[in-house]
This record gives sequence, structure tokens and C-alpha cells, in this order.
Amino acid sequence: EKKLSSWKPLTKSTARESELIMSSVVVDLCSAVATVSDSELKGDNIWCTKRGLFTAHILPRIKRAYQSTRWDPIGDIDDGLALYEAVLRVAKDASPPTQLPSNPENDGDILLEQPFASFGDDVSKDLVSVVSDGIMHDIIFPKISRCLSQYKPSPSLLDNETGKIQTIAPHFWLQPWLPHLDYRSMLSTLLPDIRRKLRSIMSYLSKTYGPGKEELFFAVSTDMLRPWRPILDVQVMQSISSDSLSPRLGRYLSRIQIATSVKDQDWKGIETLERMHDNGLLSDRDLLSLVEGEVLSSWAEYLHSWLSTKDCNLKDVASFYAEWKCKIFSSSSNSSPKVSTSKPSPSSAIAEDPMICRYFYAGLRMIDAVVRKDTDALEDLTPPPSIETNFQSVLARRAKEDRLRAEAAMRAKIAAEQSALFHHGDQPFDHQGNGGVATFREVVEDFARRNDIDFAPKFG
Repeated sequence: EKKLSSWKPLTKSTARESELIMSSVVVDLCSAVATVSDSELKGDNIWCTKRGLFTAHILPRIKRAYQSTRWDPIGDIDDGLALYEAVLRVAKDASPPTQLPSNPENDGDILLEQPFASFGDDVSKDLVSVVSDGIMHDIIFPKISRCLSQYKPSPSLLDNETGKIQTIAPHFWLQPWLPHLDYRSMLSTLLPDIRRKLRSIMSYLSKTYGPGKEELFFAVSTDMLRPWRPILDVQVMQSISSDSLSPRLGRYLSRIQIATSVKDQDWKGIETLERMHDNGLLSDRDLLSLVEGEVLSSWAEYLHSWLSTKDCNLKDVASFYAEWKCKIFSSSSNSSPKVSTSKPSPSSAIAEDPMICRYFYAGLRMIDAVVRKDTDALEDLTPPPSIETNFQSVLARRAKEDRLRAEAAMRAKIAAEQSALFHHGDQPFDHQGNGGVATFREVVEDFARRNDIDFAPKFG
């Protein structure tokens, strides 16, 4: 009791000091009980005694420390996490190597078990589970969940001068707990709140970095979303980016000034686009729609206008074309760490897209028409005005094309299954104009036919 009276977890005592105190209490008191009982603790008894000492003297003090209003899950994350992990280590050390079967001969040993029975300890649980239930699930998790639900982005989120994200951001104080939250559905309970808060933060960043601050907005947004990439589903991350980042990326890219000299060309917008895709924040559809709708539409219009002038230098045009093709078809965003995903890189996603390739093929046809001095052919290759093509229109077209491809694939799959049934001697459904979907009657008739059952439906 003298050791425990001076022990102040989460206030005066560090996690390392707390771990030493907890370990010594379990060992010393266990030795004291052995002396009083005038017998050596062996077998099940020593583990029962250690368990009782841990649940009776250590666990209640740890619970009070976490329940105290002095502990802030956001500001005191390091101390709180270190203490919890120390408690887990002591609990593991105080547990038997394997679950020991109960010994009927020890059932009457009241001295070792009765003093600790009043603490409500479920002896069927191992001590690590007792700690996880009593501290993490019942105390820490509710506090973290409450902090997350009450969190609102504020100016303290960012450094005013550098734009650096401060430790009040959710990933700084929430992610360190994630290895311990994967228990009793705690993590899955937090995920909806995490998604909502990320959208809220993105909205706040968009207002904080208004027009003219796009580069800083994209950089800070990437730093804010990237830590959640291994935790949230790819579709969730890309949905957040599609709503918050892609429209502004489109407006930013639409302002790119195409330069005749490749040395004067500003590539920041394209590099930003590739960097976001590298980090798994942009879907392939958004990437291709941005490149086609906001970059290549302006590029094709500029190239055609340049080739239509009488004083165009074909050598400069060739250099212009080669540099743009190299830039678009190869990823050059090596300044930030990439996240490993199953999706293709920007270069492969773009190179495999027919519409992107069509733009560059049209560019070659334009140059060839000038070389052949075929003005009619050059006129026929006039691209639509870039003002009529943008990210949103291209995205809508690509979404429709993807849907039509999926429907065609589904119809082909159904046809293949029906063909397989036919070749195996079974007759496929004769769908009665129901869009390729079997009706309830058709299913019943087919079941009756397969099982040699007389089926006579009643009408009226």
C-alpha cells in the first residue's frame, strides 16, 4: 500500500515508472501472501493470486486515472497510450502461459481467491481481455468517440505561416489507438464519424485556402488525407477527393497556359494531378477526365491554331509534341512517397485509355497534314473549342460509358450461362420480355421441370 499510495498514473508517474510499480506490486504481494500462508505457491494458485492482486489493486487505480478529467485524449495521447500498453504488458506477465484447467483440489482454498472475488472479476477471461474490456472498451473508447464526434476544424488545425498540420488533427491523436481499437467492433463504430469529419475538414480547408491558393490547398489536403489511406477503403477515399478536390483541380488545370517553348511551360498542375493519383486519392476515372477535359482539350486547340499559322516551325512543333507526350504518358511526381495500391500508375492508366491516345494521334495527323501541305485535312482535324469541353462533361460521359460496359458484360455473362445450360442438356429460361430477368413463374416452372414435378399454374 505504501508503494501504491505514491503512485499517480497519468499525472506524476511516467508510463515506465508505472510499469515498474505495477510489476513490483504483483511480485512482492504475491511473495507476501506465500509467506503468510506458510506455503509455497505453485501451479494454479500463483496465477490466481497474481490475477487477484492485479484486479484488486492495480486495475481500479488505472481506471480512475483514465476516468479523470485531467486526462485529455487529444493533448495527452502519448502518456495515455504508453500507460495503456504498459498495463497490457503487466497483464500478460501476470497471466499463465496457457489457460490452465481448474483444479478441484484448490476449490476450497478460500485464502487465495475469496479476498478478490468482490471485484467482479470474470475468471473465464484472460487478464489482457479484462484490461481491454474494462479500460479500452469502457473508458478510453467512449472518450475518444466523444472527442471525435465533437471535433470541429478550427484555425488551430494549421500553422499560419507554414500551413503545417498541427497535432490537433484527428490522425495525430486517433490513429495511435487503432491497433487497440480493433476489438469488439470499436473501430467499425468510429469509421462513419471519421469519414464525416474528413469531409468537414476538407470543406474547411477549401474555405481557408480560397482562390489563388490552390497549390497550398492541394498540398495540405493531400497531407490530411494520406494518413487515412491504409485505413479507409479506396472507394471511400476517392469519393471524398472526388467531391472536395477534383472540381477545384479541374478549375485549376483549366487555367494552364500552353507555352510554345517547352522550357517556358509550367507543369505544376499536371504534377499535382499525378501526385494525388500516386497517393490513391484520385480514381482513374477522375484522373482521365481531368487530363482529357481540362488539359488535352486546350492542348489540341493550341496545337491546331499554331499549325494553322504560316510561320510555324515544324522542328519546334515536333519538340513541343514530344515533350507533352512524354509528360502526359509518364509519371514524374517523385517528390512524395507513394502509397502501394493495386491500381495502375498514372502513366499506365493514361496509356491504356483510347480517348487520351486519340488526342495525340490527332496531333500527329495535324502535323502530317502540314507536312503534306494539305490544308483541307488540317481543317477537318479542327478540335472542338476547349470552352465546350471540361472535367464535368467528360466525367459524365465516362460514367455513362462505364455503366454501358458493365451492362454489356452482365448480358454477355447471362448469355454464356444460358449457352452452357443448353450444351449440358438443360433448356435456358425463355424470358418473356422482362429485361433479361427471370420472373417468379419462370423460376418455379424451371424447378418443377428439373425435378420432374407436375406444375399446373392456376389462372384467374
